[in-house]
Amino acid sequence: MTTDHVFNALDPFDGAGTTPVKAGALAAITVTEYAARIERAVNRVGGALLAGEVLKVNPWNGMLFFSVTDGDATLSCMVFRSDVRRLQHPPREGDMVQLVVDRPQFRKDRGSLTLIISQITLAGEGELLRRRQELLDRLTAEGLCRRDRLRPLPTYPRAVGVIAGQGSDAMSDVTRALQDRWPATHIVTVSATVTGARAPGAIIDAIVRLQAHPRVDVVIVARGGGSVRDLACFDDERLCRALAACATPVITAIGHTDNVPVCNHVAWPATTPSRSAEMAVPSARDAGSAILNAAIAIDAVPARLDRSAERVRTTRLEISPRLDLLRERIVLRAGPATVIATRRVQVTDQSRAATGVVDTFVQEHALAIRDRRPALDAVPRRAAAVLTEQHDDVVRNAADLQAVVGHVDRLRRDIPDLGERVHAGIHRQLKDHARDYARAAARLTAEARTGLNRSAARLRREIAVQSRLLDDRVNGRFADARRDLRHAAEVIAARDFRRAGWVLVGLNGHPVRSAADLQTGANLTLDFHDGRASATIDHTNTKEQHS
Repeated sequence: MTTDHVFNALDPFDGAGTTPVKAGALAAITVTEYAARIERAVNRVGGALLAGEVLKVNPWNGMLFFSVTDGDATLSCMVFRSDVRRLQHPPREGDMVQLVVDRPQFRKDRGSLTLIISQITLAGEGELLRRRQELLDRLTAEGLCRRDRLRPLPTYPRAVGVIAGQGSDAMSDVTRALQDRWPATHIVTVSATVTGARAPGAIIDAIVRLQAHPRVDVVIVARGGGSVRDLACFDDERLCRALAACATPVITAIGHTDNVPVCNHVAWPATTPSRSAEMAVPSARDAGSAILNAAIAIDAVPARLDRSAERVRTTRLEISPRLDLLRERIVLRAGPATVIATRRVQVTDQSRAATGVVDTFVQEHALAIRDRRPALDAVPRRAAAVLTEQHDDVVRNAADLQAVVGHVDRLRRDIPDLGERVHAGIHRQLKDHARDYARAAARLTAEARTGLNRSAARLRREIAVQSRLLDDRVNGRFADARRDLRHAAEVIAARDFRRAGWVLVGLNGHPVRSAADLQTGANLTLDFHDGRASATIDHTNTKEQHS
């Protein structure tokens, strides 16, 4: 039953339903009367079958107390002792369950509402998968799962928003993958609950915050793998619709390929955190390779131009004979004198060009020889210096080698004497150590014996002192007991009214409390504080007769 039905149940009592009531419109009633109205309204709600997440399980005195929530509303629940014993799976915090509500119970003395639960069933994977498929079919029918409606991912985003659990592996994996792939990426992280009934609301709030960020161009929602129950929050209809409506493109990296929640169908799906980073930002390595290839292509342009110029020159050379032939044919038609003049001009031009080429070649090589003449002149000097240095190194190495050989010979001669000295020194050190250890052991034994004797003497003195103190305490306790006993006896003796002259009167073994109980001739027993006497009644006179 919805909340509207609960409010309507109040209509028969106040005649106004949910309409606000002015203070002067109705007569004042007591809190108890109004609580009774609420109790009657709550009782009309009746039982129900609820589905939600368990929170704050608290067993007490054989009963079971907990709360159930769907992320927005939270209700307190109680299972009686008799029903607890029949539960096959006692709920634990975080379990997704189905609850059989017998009735709601309103406590007037506390003003609290509690649901009385008789059965609890864990929401199995089959039930969760059925709900997932129903939601997926409904969103597909609405067109929210079409690939063509997804907002395009930017090639170079200004900032990437990441939504994951606080301190989770998914958060660190995504941020590390983004930084490895594109180190200049600006990352905006928002922590949110990614498990349980409260997760959809928390993730929606994070999406709203990142959508309002002025620099975030793409959002990644990440969570590690898990069972169908662990990922049930990502099958929430509110979350899926929020992802579909987000103005910023969203990449979801939830679960694994064999457990895909509904949210992966309404956003850009990524199977792993690293895959989400590949979809969100470009690769710095690929961009560098592209830039390098572009630079190589740009650098190759002059060579290509040279090759093109060479092809042009080659083509020109190939065409020149044909042109000359055509020119000759034209000249032949003009006459021998013209041909001779033309040939003379061509020979002169070719001779002048050849002379220029030879002069340029000679000048270039003359300049090169002149520039390299100092280096060539320095070659003999450098070779002599290098040979001299190598000769000096050989001489020094020979001297060092001779010194090493002499040192080795001395060591070979000194090794036997050195071994005997080492052997004698070791034996002498062993004897010294054995003597020192024996002295140290004797000293430590004497010190330990002296310490034990001192400790024993100190303990004897303490025992003697404690014995005297104990005797004093015992004697004091006995004296206090005697004094208390004497005082008690004196108090008891002081409370004996017979010492003040009073007499205890008895008749046939029973105390006499009234003169009306006595008859003439009765034999009485008189108890004094120091003895007993007998008496016979001659006559009686009560207060009524006297008055």
